[in-house]
Amino acid sequence: MSILRTLVTVVVATVLAACASETVEQRVLRETAASLLEHFADDGYPETFPEIARQLRREAEAGNVRSQMRLGELYLYGFGVPKDEAQRVKWHRRAAEGGEALSQYFLAWNYLEGNAVEQDYRQALEWLRRSAAQNFESARQHYDCLRPKETDSRISADSKVGADSEAEYSKLRSTAAKWIEPDFRSGVGSWRRRCEGDHNRYGLRNLFSAANTGFDKAQYLIGVAYLSGREVRINRARAAHWFLKAARQNHDPARREYCALYRAGLTAAVDGPPNSAWCEGIPEP
Repeated sequence: MSILRTLVTVVVATVLAACASETVEQRVLRETAASLLEHFADDGYPETFPEIARQLRREAEAGNVRSQMRLGELYLYGFGVPKDEAQRVKWHRRAAEGGEALSQYFLAWNYLEGNAVEQDYRQALEWLRRSAAQNFESARQHYDCLRPKETDSRISADSKVGADSEAEYSKLRSTAAKWIEPDFRSGVGSWRRRCEGDHNRYGLRNLFSAANTGFDKAQYLIGVAYLSGREVRINRARAAHWFLKAARQNHDPARREYCALYRAGLTAAVDGPPNSAWCEGIPEP
């Protein structure tokens, strides 16, 4: 009996030690894996992720949009397949093109963030619109938040409008290069969680922090904020100012946005193009 008690004690101690050494990220991954396996089992899938991935791939290649979406998520976690963001986007895109609202919503945020695709606000809006058309409520809310708002062009062209709002953020800078992209991702993440209130403000602060260091993706989204009025007053001149900053770093969608505003006469005098031919042949966004 004492031997059994000793063995139990050793086992319990080993389990507790393992749990104590487990990071939060590892615990979340473990719990996510257990939850997914349970859901797949309920749907009649095999018991292991490699087998599940093989079955999903067969179904996905046959055109099953739900399987395409689910296969994409396995690539996020590396369950049964290698972690691969490009493959994740590939399968979500196929599901989105097949009408899967959740994949359409996912793809929209990839375009907004520039994650495994070229950052493109207009593409993001289009996928949000498609998802919202299927009554996906989060997509509808974010489409309403991010779409360009109509306003008086004479006011929009005044570079001073919105300056008070921007002054709050003008001195924000990441203190180290390693924080620039995390600031950017945190800003996008705040926008993704909610369309109003503190999430807007927190998101914009983080985006400005990255943009003020010269990060082109963040500068592009500051331009988007001024087009859509996310926590700043709608101001196309300020939008053009930030699009130009990103465009000077070869950010092509930013250049298209800037040139459209420039051709419409909605840029401030100080934000003219680098040369007279810079917007020639640049298509509309």
